[in-house]
This record gives sequence, structure tokens and C-alpha cells, in this order.
Amino acid sequence: MLFIYNFIYILSEMAPYLLFGFLVAGILSQIIPTSWVQRHLAGKGYSPIIKSAMIGVPLPLCSCGVIPVMASLRKQGANVPAMLSFILSTPQTGVDSILATYALLGLPMAIYRPFIALVTALLGGSVYYWTSKKEIEQETDELKKNNGINNNDISINKRNIFHLISESIHYGFITLPHEISRTLIFGILIASIITTFIPPGIITNFMNIGILQIFIAIIVGIPIYVCATASIPVALSLIYLGATPGSALAFLIAGPATNIATISVVKQFLGKKAVIIYILTMIFSALFFGITFDYLVNIYPFFDISHVAHIQHSHGVFYSPIKVSSLLLFVLILVLGLLNIDPWMYMKKETKEVPHTDRYMKIRINGMTCNHCAQRITTLIKNISNVVDINVSLEDKTAIIYGNPSFEEIKQVLNTEGYSAEIIENKILCNCNCQ
Repeated sequence: MLFIYNFIYILSEMAPYLLFGFLVAGILSQIIPTSWVQRHLAGKGYSPIIKSAMIGVPLPLCSCGVIPVMASLRKQGANVPAMLSFILSTPQTGVDSILATYALLGLPMAIYRPFIALVTALLGGSVYYWTSKKEIEQETDELKKNNGINNNDISINKRNIFHLISESIHYGFITLPHEISRTLIFGILIASIITTFIPPGIITNFMNIGILQIFIAIIVGIPIYVCATASIPVALSLIYLGATPGSALAFLIAGPATNIATISVVKQFLGKKAVIIYILTMIFSALFFGITFDYLVNIYPFFDISHVAHIQHSHGVFYSPIKVSSLLLFVLILVLGLLNIDPWMYMKKETKEVPHTDRYMKIRINGMTCNHCAQRITTLIKNISNVVDINVSLEDKTAIIYGNPSFEEIKQVLNTEGYSAEIIENKILCNCNCQ
């Protein structure tokens, strides 16, 4: 059945990039302190928007790979316009796609694409800030009021490298997928339906209707999944079929930057208003820069890329070894997320030893609502003085802390992250053989 084939194909196309995105998110969650995010990607003004746009342009993340990274940064305190800027700039281009663009579409397009990504990101983030300035400032003031300047982030140098790797993998491949798997699957299903029932050749039917071909390229490009690098041969094929360079560019902008899956998750993490601005900004940029590029081609020979139309590119099928292995791992991660299964917890239960300490403290944590919260709380408390070990229960909203730490210090650390804590038990363990 064509629908099943397309569903598997989209999964296989997304899998390598999403896995890479999960890995990046996991690493960032451990090496980028919350205080850094709050200082640079939160706050008032346009500085967070500019920084997010500039950070996003060189990153080799597609519109799916950027999802977990955006979700991670948002949960660490980055504001909505900064994250909107980030998801607009990052998927459009990257170091890998810039080089591939130069190889297949020439220098003009290789220069123009990252420039467009930067401008689009600044525009989208700024529009959101203009229309939500009061809310952003209130969020910033609330963040400062509740958290202040967070000085409790853990130095990488103080942490065991194996623990750092383990926590990065757990956060990237377990915690985040648990939170976005349902939304992601829904988006992939919608994208598969569109891919199955809307023939690709529909664009070529309008090749002789001027500006309409650019608009059609945008409309088709927005819902489907195609990464910045994979979109290049598609754009090349459009030029080969007679499309103007501007319509090929419009597809290069709209295709990689958006898809149904990304739109669904953006709504989940940034809200409905952000989704509307996200889509409208992308449509405007693709239309404006597509028309502009066609104008430049007609005026300046430097921008003419019609000579590349003879280049052909054959697409790899989804059963290549790399895609198969990525697909299997990706499906496993999605299934674990859908079933809310955490292999780390099962391994801990099997290998858990009684901590070598004579004290433990059980506390209730208010504000712990997701796996990300539990992961963050575990990391924070583990690095407090005199903490031997900790078991966090998301279901019970509790944590059992082994050792003899100061509750006031624990409370202060949790308060800086927006949580509150109260003691349930504080006991001395009996290690003797008495009954």
C-alpha cells in the first residue's frame, strides 16, 4: 500500500536527522547551564532573537532535528520569540547544506540561502516580540523574580565523563522523545496522507503561470518533510522541469523550514500564536525572496543558475543500511515514548545497591510535571554536598535523598528552578542486624 510505503519512507528520511537532533539536545542539556540560557536566550529586547538566529544558521539540524533542541532550550528558560527565531533559521541551512548547495546550485544560491535564513528568523522573532512585548516582559520579570541568577548549575569538569554521557543519552533519547512522540507520530501520519494523495507533479502543471509557480512551490513545500540538504536535488529537478530559479529557491526555503510534524510540536511548546507567525513568516519570506531572486537573475548574470539544470541526482531508497539502522532505532525510541517506558529505570532497579550512608531524606517536590523535570532535579540534587544518591519518582512527586545534605540548600537549589520542596521523612538508617 502506497500510504504505508510513504509512512515508512518519511520515517526513514526523518530518522537520521531526528536521532542527531536528540543527541544534540542531550548534550546541550548537560553542557549548557540553565543560567546561560536564561541570560542569553531569555530576557527583554531583541538580543535573544539575534543570538538565536545566528546560532541556528550553521547548525546542521533539519525541521525535525530542531524539534528536541528547541524543546530543551525552551524548557531551560529561552523565551518564545528567541525559539521562534531559532526554528526559523536552523532548518533552512547548515554547514553541510551550504556546501551541498554550492556543489549543485552554485555560489549565488549558497550565499543567498543562509542570508535568507538569518533574515527570516529575525523577522519572525521580531514580529512575535512586537505583538507580545508585554507578555514577554512579564515572563522575564517572573523568571528573575522566581529564579534570580541561577548559580547552581553544575560544572562539567566536576562531573564524571561516563555520568555525563549517560545523562546526555538518557535525556536525548528517553526524556525528550517521551514528551513529543505522540505529537510527532500524528504529524508524520498527516504528512504521509499528503504525500500519498497530492502528486508531486502538481507543481509542474503551473510552470507557465508566472508568480503562481512560486506560490505553489511554497504551498507544497510547507507540509511535507524534506531536510535542507535533501531539498537541493528536488530544487534542481524543478529547474530541470522548467521552473524559475526563484520558485526552486521558494521550495528550498519553505520545504526544509516547515513540515506538519514540526508545526504540531511548535504549537505544543510555543503556542498557537507562534505557529501562525511561524507559517506566515515562512510564506512571506519564500514568496518575497523567490520573486527577488528571479528579478536578480534577469538583471545580473551572476545570479543565473539555469546552467545547473542538466545535473541529475538519484535519490537513495529508504532501505539503505544507514537508513534502516536509523529507522529501527528511531521506531524503538518512539515506541518507548508512546508506552512511557524508561529502560534506565529498569536497569537501575536491577543493579541498585543500598547506598553506603546512615541517613536518608524523603521530600515532596511541587512543580515536577514531566520527565525533563525529574531529570533536571536528579542532576541538581546529585551535585549538592553530602548527597550520596537520589531516587526521584515523577508519579509520586517525591524524591528519596541518601546522605546528609542540608535541606535548606536543597530547597534553595530547587527554588532557583521554579520548584518548591517540603520534608516528608528525615531518618537515620539502621545498618545493624537488629530487628
